[in-house]
Amino acid sequence: RVRDALSREEMPALEILEGAVLLVTGVMLLLPGFITDAIGFILLIPPIRRALLVYFLQHSGILQRQPPFRQPEQNKENTRVIEGEFRQVDDD
Repeated sequence: RVRDALSREEMPALEILEGAVLLVTGVMLLLPGFITDAIGFILLIPPIRRALLVYFLQHSGILQRQPPFRQPEQNKENTRVIEGEFRQVDDD
């Protein structure tokens, strides 16, 4: 999935984070305890895992609303260009 996202020229952030969550899930399943096992099994379900990641990314401010390589908007007053020709006229 990371390669597919890169071939579409998109950032594979969600896919990379899913891999990290799966790593944490594996550690939680290895730890003893009912609560860690329950959280680990819940995070193994792909729709729940993806929904939690999207929720976390939206509320943490990590997701950007604009493309990452877009130039910032400049002041509209200073972007006016006037084209034309000129010649110098002597006062003689």
